Amino acid sequence: MKKLEFKGEKYNLLQLIGYHYDVGLKEFKDGEVIDTSTGEVIFINNLFDVYKENIKELLNNSRNFSSHKEQYKIKSIYEKQIKEIKLKQLNSRLEDNTITLKEIEEWLTLMPYKERLSFGIAKYSNFITINHAKPKPKSLSYSDYGKFFTLIYIMNYNNKIVYSNGKPIKRKELANQLGFSNIKSLDNFFTKLKKENMLIRTEPNKDNISFYTINPAYAMRRIEIDLTTYNYFKEDLDELLTPLEKKYMELKSNKGSVNHSFPVSNNQ
Repeated sequence: MKKLEFKGEKYNLLQLIGYHYDVGLKEFKDGEVIDTSTGEVIFINNLFDVYKENIKELLNNSRNFSSHKEQYKIKSIYEKQIKEIKLKQLNSRLEDNTITLKEIEEWLTLMPYKERLSFGIAKYSNFITINHAKPKPKSLSYSDYGKFFTLIYIMNYNNKIVYSNGKPIKRKELANQLGFSNIKSLDNFFTKLKKENMLIRTEPNKDNISFYTINPAYAMRRIEIDLTTYNYFKEDLDELLTPLEKKYMELKSNKGSVNHSFPVSNNQ
């Protein structure tokens, strides 16, 4: 095992690693370490990076440890540091735009549970259901804007304007709920919303049914942002998603998985 010298005292590799990552031992946080077998000088902060392969080998043999407790401690340190190194590598690949879909999926497995739950959920600066950071478009009157908010409270957890059974609400009923005297007025209102990218009508599905869907950048319930939703409202959603989430959707789009959504969801 490596024999090391730190501040005039001799240690083996496992001892010094354990002391360095012990939050109660501040005297082991900074300073130079001398490898007595080679004369190499290493900063203690870099000790793990330099000797991680040696530590990995030592972990395979319990005889290198004074107790199971010590072995467990070093194993925990090793796994945590390897995880942090991997996360730094993945973040670097995201920043230089070379990360792959497989690597993002690996990143998800390394995230803390709460981060995985929120992955793919638009990040609002101030919201309950409504994104207050998204202002009223100037082209809409306050009357139109009020009717849009009525639509928000009608929409379901997928941001679709539907009945409780999942079927689209009839336009005549929508006109009545929004205070329009006829279908033409409703259609004119929807045309204004479509121009502002606040609402779209989806392409017909296999049953020849299409839905009105509200832009999640303005408001959302428990929506998972799938590729269909993302492609309809990409410009607005790109302002709310993290760089990692945007890259994930980009790679999924290139792969052609139109109906794929983020792998986790969160109740909002």
